[in-house]
Amino acid sequence: MQTARRSSIVRRSVVTASNLQLHHRGFALRLEQAQDGSDRYSFSIESRGYTLHTSASDFRTAQSAERAARVFVDDALGGYERATRALDA
Repeated sequence: MQTARRSSIVRRSVVTASNLQLHHRGFALRLEQAQDGSDRYSFSIESRGYTLHTSASDFRTAQSAERAARVFVDDALGGYERATRALDA
């Protein structure tokens, strides 16, 4: 298990692109380096050509911006699921 964890960390630490697009649960996650050239990152969440949310450049690494974007999507979908489940009951 330790080996799998270590390889995961190494794989994730290679992310260095200034503008990277990923996908999570049907949404496009775009990670961008700050325009002022600092080592800060932001994320935006897009779906069907629309930008649904954009964060400030508050993240020190691309990995922390990616993690925050995934948590944001998971939290939003979890809230939607709870609300619709309550309506179905």
